[in-house]
Amino acid sequence: MRDRGGGNFGVITEFVFEPGPLTTPIWSFTAKWTDPNVVRRVIDDWRANFPGDNDLRLTSFARLSAVQGGSPDPPAIVAGFFIGTQQELEPVARRLLPNTWGSAKVTYARVDKVTEEGACAFQHPEYQPGPPSDAVRALSAFAEAPPGDLSSTCAGVPFPHKVSSCFPRAGFGAAAVNTIVDYLARSAGSPTDRRYLSLHSLGGAYGRPNSRSCFAFRNKPFMLQYQAWWADASNY
Repeated sequence: MRDRGGGNFGVITEFVFEPGPLTTPIWSFTAKWTDPNVVRRVIDDWRANFPGDNDLRLTSFARLSAVQGGSPDPPAIVAGFFIGTQQELEPVARRLLPNTWGSAKVTYARVDKVTEEGACAFQHPEYQPGPPSDAVRALSAFAEAPPGDLSSTCAGVPFPHKVSSCFPRAGFGAAAVNTIVDYLARSAGSPTDRRYLSLHSLGGAYGRPNSRSCFAFRNKPFMLQYQAWWADASNY
């Protein structure tokens, strides 16, 4: 990126990409927990171990959903991508979730292979999902939508949504985690929408200053995103 502004203002006029050879497979992993009582331990595991981990082959996010009232989602998900084999990934993920791995349902998928549709599966299905597919298909406005997972925000269907983001302040700890857990426990979910907090890992290579990119938050371990997605535009 040629523009080197400090994050305050500026116009990006050119991107420079330097792709390198892919010499190893790329795998995704998804760990899900169905017990709402484990949410606090999942957050503590994730924030203590994933952001800033020295293994630069791994990137991850955690998603915490409001589940009261019939939400289609589990209360907690940790997922991401790994440059390497599944056999190499498993012990790394287990090490980074030492207190919660044993109670999670974990799935893996290789994503550097071309799919039948002719595309690579680098969009994780649990990364920023939109409204539940059943809710979308139930609306006549989307009745002629192409087949596929219409709950994906990258599927080309315009969904009503509200999204905001922030970075943790210094001292983000037990008090902040308690606030998150208590708020989620009080929040009502719905079978026709998704409401969740997602935490996106930074650290690692993000935290390394260089003269070629202008990322303004290299000292932050992760980013928080507050998200709500629904299918019916009249249900504001």
